Amino acid sequence: MKTLAIITLSILIASCATNTETKPIDVYALQKVALDSYQKKDWRTAQLAFQRLIEINPGDAQLWYKLGNIYARMNFPDRAIASYKEALVRNPDMSKAWHNIGVVSLRKSTRLFIEMLKYIPADDPLYKQAKLTGDGLLQILEDRRLNPKSAQDYPDPLMKTDTDEAVTGKGTYSTEP
Repeated sequence: MKTLAIITLSILIASCATNTETKPIDVYALQKVALDSYQKKDWRTAQLAFQRLIEINPGDAQLWYKLGNIYARMNFPDRAIASYKEALVRNPDMSKAWHNIGVVSLRKSTRLFIEMLKYIPADDPLYKQAKLTGDGLLQILEDRRLNPKSAQDYPDPLMKTDTDEAVTGKGTYSTEP
């Protein structure tokens, strides 16, 4: 099914790119592929479709926002943040984009502190501070994940990342690779 979606998207994109003068772009079909792929969590196909839709309509904040969600789910945080910022350029009141920039940034910071502990010795003056900060950030992410009211008010478009996999048990993290 995934292969069929990619083939369909490739045909749509190819026909749009090679024949724009004689044949109008079937935006409706492209939107359908984009949304269907997004709902099915076929992130690569959805990414290609949303990128093409953005080429057609770069002023649509919602398209940029969805692309940001796709990048976040594909674990490309820098691309996700850049896409959310593009959404905000077009719609500065889009609270979902602001929220997701914060969440993605929080996850990036958490990963940074976990990575730091892999390389610095335990007797380094900043080790304890880095561990406390990392533990605090992990606790924030865990509380956010477990709080049903928070999930209801601010739906989380993000999935677990390598940071979440580093959590072992009670909110501590492993320094082993």
